[in-house]
Amino acid sequence: MASNSRAARIQEGLQRLMLNRPDARDSWEFLSSWPSDPGHEGALALMAATLLEQALESAISTHFAVNREDADSIFLDQSEGGLSAFSMKIKLAYALGIIEKKVRKELTLIKTIRNEVAHARAPAVFAAPTIVTTCNHLLVWKELAFDGSAGAGPLNAKAKYAKSIEYTHAYLSGSVTEETARVPLLFEDSAFYCRAFLDQETYPRRFVRDFGAASAPED
Repeated sequence: MASNSRAARIQEGLQRLMLNRPDARDSWEFLSSWPSDPGHEGALALMAATLLEQALESAISTHFAVNREDADSIFLDQSEGGLSAFSMKIKLAYALGIIEKKVRKELTLIKTIRNEVAHARAPAVFAAPTIVTTCNHLLVWKELAFDGSAGAGPLNAKAKYAKSIEYTHAYLSGSVTEETARVPLLFEDSAFYCRAFLDQETYPRRFVRDFGAASAPED
């Protein structure tokens, strides 16, 4: 009975996420903690991907000239040519310069894993061979040179998926605050992005929007 009740709460939470955008701190708290939950890993993995997709929407909307309500309606539009599909949001984010090729590939892999998880029937979805194989292609979790946990040892498939979502979400959501909501988000303006996902020596070091670090002069 308790298990069914908890599953119902998770399902209800997923439905709320489709209609509401939680506070960034609440999102980060969930994203950093859900992998340690031993049960309902499929539903929790879908919730994590939903939070990431919403963060991607927020980043894209910084390039829009419409208000938040109108932007939300654009992302909810499921008609032909609409932007409701995760894949379309990834393509648009790349076209706008919010992400570059490496994170575009990472987001595409996360989308693929999310879809595989959604169709998995076994309770331990991250033990499925196809999901394990796809998670092994993720890169963000092991390339965070500034993060002590990156080289702490091998991670299982669920941990790789969770870490890649957590840090990609940190860029997309953490870079968009009330003060910067009308400033188009660009990956090359973010110290966090260049430091986390790229060889920062090969990209412009404008670093306009950062997580509190001092801005460096342009090269």
